[in-house]
Amino acid sequence: MKIACILNPNSGIGRNPLKEAEEIQRLLSERGHRVDLFTPANAAEAYERARAAVEGGAERVVAVGGDGTVHQVARALMGTEAALGIIPKGSGNGLARELGIPSAIDPACRILDEGQVRILDIGTFGDRFFFNIACIGFDALVGQMFNARGEDAPRGVLPYFFLSMRAFQQYRAQPTTFHVDGDTFVRTPLMIVVANSRQYGWGARIAPSAEPDDGLLDLTIIQNVDALRVLYHLPKLFTGQIERMPEAECRRAMDVVISGDRPLPVELDGEAVPSENVLRLGIIPARLRVCAPREGQVSGLLKFPLPKIPKEMEPFFRPLLPRQKLQSSAPRPELR
Repeated sequence: MKIACILNPNSGIGRNPLKEAEEIQRLLSERGHRVDLFTPANAAEAYERARAAVEGGAERVVAVGGDGTVHQVARALMGTEAALGIIPKGSGNGLARELGIPSAIDPACRILDEGQVRILDIGTFGDRFFFNIACIGFDALVGQMFNARGEDAPRGVLPYFFLSMRAFQQYRAQPTTFHVDGDTFVRTPLMIVVANSRQYGWGARIAPSAEPDDGLLDLTIIQNVDALRVLYHLPKLFTGQIERMPEAECRRAMDVVISGDRPLPVELDGEAVPSENVLRLGIIPARLRVCAPREGQVSGLLKFPLPKIPKEMEPFFRPLLPRQKLQSSAPRPELR
């Protein structure tokens, strides 16, 4: 099988891209595949390399990097017979985690020919596309602040958390009109998420009921609340219970139109895009072929923890979580 790998050396933290490239080349070649590996200089080149690989007959085009790399490669593959492979090496790895693709290179490579090919939906935003999640409002602003720090800045969930606290001082919610599959209503949201799958990454499930191949978008609206209220309910993101937050509203739809007096910040799969006063989002069913673990394969390959609160965040969340009941160590009296 002909495989092309698009490797982003700047994704994630603590990586050795040269060693990764050598290992990927060796593992796939040992399995009898013809492998081409490219290291693009930017997002535009990643898309062009992926597109050229499809035109050159590649049956698998593998994104080695984070959500941004996955986005560019997927955009080049949609509607073709080539399947997207993912070797997750970013910070969040939202779509990879959703599909159950492990971060270790060896098992991720095995999924390319031992796994199954799933056909996923594609979200639309005007004439643009997203494959995992579209963020609108506060969380899009945080993402833009995060990315604006540059490639050498610390990454991971903890820096993101502290940036979120800063963003609360800047963000101003506005009354917003929603048209959702013919239903019209007005909210004043802190954040709006239009999701094709369940999570941002890091195991944070903002749309717990979403499925990437059900032909529907999942809309999550969080009403405008203060930082302490968000912090109190933040553990629900990692336990899949965000729908239980009183200020959260979740719907499923095929067409979503969002309008306000001024443009809202927008990110598609973690990448900032231009915004307008009226935002139109929709779904294209069954448009992208993706390599995913077959049933039962995940348990043997999974190398990152199942969704849970990241360890570095536990000190902030521990006071908010229910306490475990202490078990007495005293021996039970014998029954007579």
